[in-house]
Amino acid sequence: MNEQGSPEGAAESVRPPVMDRFAVEHAALAVFWAREDGSLVDANEASAGMLGLTREALRTLRVPDIDAGLAPGEWRVRWQRMKTRRYAKVETGLRHADGSTIPVELILNFAELEGAGYICAYARDLRPEKQKETDLKNTEELFRALMENTLDLVTILDGEGVIRYANPAMERLLGFTVCERLGAFAFDLVHPDDVPSVLADFAELARTRRFSTALGVRLWHKRGEWRYFDAAATNLLDNPAVRGIVVHSRDVTDRKLAEIALRQSESELRALAGRLIQGEEDEARLLSRELHDDFTQRLTAISLALGELERQRPPRVPEDWMARHQRLQAMVEAMSEDLRRLAHRLHPAVIDLLGLSAALKQLCAESPSAGGQLVHFNSRRGCDCPVDRGQALCLYRVAQEALRNAIKHSGAQEVWVELAGSAGQLRLTVRDNGSGFDGAPAAPRRGLGLISMKERVRLAGGSLHVESQPGQGTRLSAAVPVSLTGPGKAPRPRPDQGL
Repeated sequence: MNEQGSPEGAAESVRPPVMDRFAVEHAALAVFWAREDGSLVDANEASAGMLGLTREALRTLRVPDIDAGLAPGEWRVRWQRMKTRRYAKVETGLRHADGSTIPVELILNFAELEGAGYICAYARDLRPEKQKETDLKNTEELFRALMENTLDLVTILDGEGVIRYANPAMERLLGFTVCERLGAFAFDLVHPDDVPSVLADFAELARTRRFSTALGVRLWHKRGEWRYFDAAATNLLDNPAVRGIVVHSRDVTDRKLAEIALRQSESELRALAGRLIQGEEDEARLLSRELHDDFTQRLTAISLALGELERQRPPRVPEDWMARHQRLQAMVEAMSEDLRRLAHRLHPAVIDLLGLSAALKQLCAESPSAGGQLVHFNSRRGCDCPVDRGQALCLYRVAQEALRNAIKHSGAQEVWVELAGSAGQLRLTVRDNGSGFDGAPAAPRRGLGLISMKERVRLAGGSLHVESQPGQGTRLSAAVPVSLTGPGKAPRPRPDQGL
């Protein structure tokens, strides 16, 4: 300030040497100079840019005009404090030309130049830092909201398995408050049968720093019951912000109980199916024996009586008597043969007598073919391996049903049946050159046949596969494990089983 006290002279008198002046003018921080009365003496370009004003406009303002954090009358207090302390650092807000407030950190220095006092303020824009703080706070709030409102139980365990954090789902899912479980050993709530495997997985996860693992576990509920959970653990022991193992656990009790009930129901249904199939076989065996031992014997007696009648015919009989007698004799013999075949289809005794391969060969030879289809049978090496009667009967029934479908429904001209043994199993293959069908929809059209075949094979411990495409025929393959019973034949039936 010059002797006349003009502002221009004051600015000239306090101007630093040229190098210092250049540094201030080009500094990234905003720099302000203020007198004792609060008027702004000077400001650099960064100050003008920060507040959206020109430097000339800034020189017409006072500190209270731009410092939003300065209360009325507080400037005098600050001035006196700065004269004593000489240095201070404060956070405040500077008013922008558009009316907004810019958060800044002010570094204040008191200087006496040529007998006059001044406060030099360096202003650092805090908006980037404030934005980061806001973002961090929002992220923390988001995390807190997620943890407090998620349906899953989230816990953080230290390397020893002690609970260091648990979200509020702890009380909703297990009945314990968070305070009750903090600092407790997490595995105290694990079912005793699950503890060994859970501890082993946890130790492996913590020891090897493997990133994550998943497991199923039962946890104790405070009301006195076990709940099923699917848990996923993530090792963040090396993360400075967490330093623990994060475990997400989802209550799947309802699903598990439904699965258990479904498995039990399936087991009961399969047991019932097995009993039904066995009952069907028992009924077929009894009916076959009735046909063979009763009706076939009666027809045989009728045939013998007709033969005796022919030998005792009187000398004078009508001319057509012999022809009618022969037709009647032929009808009886045909009926007897039909009953024999029916009895054989109901209960194939040839399996017990000659083995599965011979029974299938006879089945193919005797299969009724109204359309003139050719049925071929081939037995490959290994098909004479030992097999018990249940397995043999299973494959025989599958072949029966498959041939019936091929002859009646497929429109095939030829059917090939093959029996082969390898790798401890017997495999039956039935294929045709018929119309085929399009995958799964064929099962309902073919009624219970395919379902019955699958259930028979399943009960025998085997597997059944069907492949078909429209216009490309059908291929059915059934395989059952081999059980040692004797050299290639099923066990002989007991006397009470009949044929």
